[in-house]
Amino acid sequence: MCEVPEIALQTLALLTLARGRSEPSVLAAARKLETHIQRERRARRLDVMSLEEALQIVGA
Repeated sequence: MCEVPEIALQTLALLTLARGRSEPSVLAAARKLETHIQRERRARRLDVMSLEEALQIVGA
């Protein structure tokens, strides 16, 4: 797994968009990554999307 939670979460969201649906394993990974990200940083847009957007896409 990617060692940078912010990048990993954006990647999971992009993969979910490409597949058209979320998988239970993706949701579990997103929830695990979410614990490593400060809540106040989630709304800020990063390279591709904000972490809030990424969490919403994967269904977390």
